[in-house]
Amino acid sequence: MQPGDHVHRGPFPDPRRGGHVFAVHGRIELLRHEAAVVPTGPEFGFSPTWRAVLGGDVEQHRPAGWGRDGVRHGRGGERVWFLDVSRPPGARLDWLLDGVRAVLADIAGSVRPAPERLLPLVLLPVVGIGAGGFGDDRGAVIRGLLDVADEVVAASNVDIAFVTPDAAVHGAVQSLRRRRRRWPLHEELLVRAESLAARARRGELALFFGAGVSIPAGLPGWPQLLRACLEACPELSDDSFHGLHPLDQGELLRRVLGDRFGRIVAERSTASRHALGHALLASLGCGEAATTNYDQCFEMAAAAADSPPLVMPWQRPRGGRPWLLKLNGDVGHPESIVLARRDFVRHETLARPMASVLESMMLTRHLLIVGASLTDDNVLRLAHEVADVRPQEGDEPEPFGTVLDVEAPGVRRRLWQGELDWVSLPGDHLAQRARALDVFLDAVAAHTTTDSSWVLDARFEALLADGDTEVARRAVALREALPDRTPWQGLRAELDRHGARGEPTPSCARDREGGWL
Repeated sequence: MQPGDHVHRGPFPDPRRGGHVFAVHGRIELLRHEAAVVPTGPEFGFSPTWRAVLGGDVEQHRPAGWGRDGVRHGRGGERVWFLDVSRPPGARLDWLLDGVRAVLADIAGSVRPAPERLLPLVLLPVVGIGAGGFGDDRGAVIRGLLDVADEVVAASNVDIAFVTPDAAVHGAVQSLRRRRRRWPLHEELLVRAESLAARARRGELALFFGAGVSIPAGLPGWPQLLRACLEACPELSDDSFHGLHPLDQGELLRRVLGDRFGRIVAERSTASRHALGHALLASLGCGEAATTNYDQCFEMAAAAADSPPLVMPWQRPRGGRPWLLKLNGDVGHPESIVLARRDFVRHETLARPMASVLESMMLTRHLLIVGASLTDDNVLRLAHEVADVRPQEGDEPEPFGTVLDVEAPGVRRRLWQGELDWVSLPGDHLAQRARALDVFLDAVAAHTTTDSSWVLDARFEALLADGDTEVARRAVALREALPDRTPWQGLRAELDRHGARGEPTPSCARDREGGWL
C-alpha cells in the first residue's frame, strides 16, 4: 500500500455535507455539468474533442493574459476553465498538481449548482498524460490528481468527477479509489453497495430505471410534459381540464393535437447531455436493462463508455451485446410514446411480449430499481406475479430486486417486504437524498469495475500495492520471452489484455491523435 492509501476507520462522513470525488468512464462533452477543466498549452490549442465542449470560435474563450506573465489557468466562459498542462523543461509533477489545485479552487469559489443539483458538478479530465508530457508516469499523476481533488472537496461545497474515455485509466482510478474507500456513506450502505457490485460482476444484476434518473439531466417529469402539450392548445386551459386524471388529460391532449402530441413530448424529452446518474448506471456493465423513460440519455452514456446497448423493441439482441428495453416508447419514435389513457390500454394489450421480457428479468436476475416510483399498474402486476413464483431461502422468500429510494421513508417499503430489498438514502430533503443516491451508485460502480488493462503497464506502476511491482515486471518479462507460436498465443493475448504491451485503448488513441492533453 502506498502513502496516502489509508482507508476510513470508524464513523463515515455524512453525504449531506461537503463534496465528493466521482469517477466516470465517458466523455466530458456529453456529461451535464456546472464547470469543466479544459487542458491546453501556452498557444491555446485544442483537439476536436475539446472544440465540442467549447463550441463556436474557441479563440473567444481565451482568458485575458493567457500565456503571458505566468498566467496558466483562467475562466473562458460560463462553464469552462482552462489550464495550461504543457510541461516545461525540467518541471516535476508538483508543477502540474499546483495548477490543478489552483484552477479547482478558482472554480469552487465561483460556480453555483444547477436547480436540480445540491452541489455543483465540476468535470476534471485526467490531465497531463497525453501531450501534457507526464504520460510515462500515469500512476503518479492519477494518485496526485485524486489527492488534490480530495483536498478541494473537503474544503468547499463542490463535487468533482474524473472523466476519461480510456478504459485502462478509468480502471486504474477505480482500483485506487477502492483501496482508499473514501465514500461518505455509513458502513451499512457501503456494504450494500459492495454486495450489489458483486452481483453485477457475476452477471446477476439487471437495471430498471425511471424518470428520477433523468430529472438531473434537465428533463421534465410527467406533469411538465402535459403542461408543455397544454401550451400548444390554450383552449383547454381551464378548471375542467385540470380536474381530469393525468391519463385523461393526456388522452384529451392527444386527440386535440394529433401527431403533434408525440412530437412535442419527444422534443421536450430530448437532451444533448446525460446526467451523472446515467453514467454511473452505465458503468455497472449490466447486460439487461429496462426503462419507462422516453429519452436516450442512458444510451448516450453507455456509448460514451464504449458499450452502446441495442434498444428493444426496435433492435434485436444478439451476440452478447447489452440491451435496453424501452417500455413506454422512445423519442426517436414519437408514435410509440405512452402518455395517455388509450396508450396505456393499448399498451397493456400490444406490449405483452415486452412485459414478458421484463418478467424474465425479474425471474432470472436481481433487479436494481432506480428513479422509479413503482406506481405503474402494469409494472406492479408483473412484479406481484413474479413474487408469487420466486424461490424461497428457508422460510423467507428471496427478494427479486433492490429499490434505491430517495423518497421520504414511508409505508411503501412495508408493502414490498420480502419481495424487494429497500435501501433508503439518507438526507433531510429530496435534494440531499438524490445526491446521496449518486454517491451510492458511484460506490457500486467503483466496486463493479474489473478492467485490469493497466496492471502490467509500467506507466501505471506507481499505483501497484507493495510487492506487486516485481510481480508485474516478471509478468512483462514472461510475455517478452514467449515465442510467437500457436500454443502460446492465448497466454500472450491474456498478458496483453492486462497491459503488458502498454498500448492505448481505441477511444484514448482517437483523442491522442487529435492532440488531447
